[in-house]
Amino acid sequence: MDTEKKTLKSSSDDQIQGLKPGFNRASVLAFSIGTSIGWGSLVVTCNTYLAKAGVLGTLLGLVVG
Repeated sequence: MDTEKKTLKSSSDDQIQGLKPGFNRASVLAFSIGTSIGWGSLVVTCNTYLAKAGVLGTLLGLVVG
């Protein structure tokens, strides 16, 4: 039983040590484009749809669309 715990512990430790935290250039580019699109959709929703359709119309449009 003790040998199983040691084996499982050492294999999970190896996996954790093998991962490198951080972003490469492609990840940073994808993240920046994704956040720009996401933020833009939030601003457009708040400024355009709420002013024209109201709260219920905005919710209906987001759920249907």
